[in-house]
Amino acid sequence: MNCVDALLSKAPAYLSVEMIRSVMGGEPFRFPVGTYVSTDKYNHIMMAMDTTLDTTGAHYTMPQGTAEDLLSLMLATNTCSKMRDELVTLNIVPAISEWNKNQSKTL
Repeated sequence: MNCVDALLSKAPAYLSVEMIRSVMGGEPFRFPVGTYVSTDKYNHIMMAMDTTLDTTGAHYTMPQGTAEDLLSLMLATNTCSKMRDELVTLNIVPAISEWNKNQSKTL
């Protein structure tokens, strides 16, 4: 890969096109993407994960790393969760318990 290709591969527009291509049947997209995560550790949070994006959707694997890495991630997700909860109290987004009720609505 030359320098121009390396720069283009990181451009947001290029990455967006590659993401669309992957869900339309092209090669799977393997860069991290924002993914909705709801597990015991990460509760109803949108975060960049180690993912594969393909025709069946976004598939993520749980983060791995040193204890320091995982602590840093936990602190960051706690901050995001507090921000999400504040948006709920301000009535900007619905309460988590209401999220699944909005899935059938279209824009």
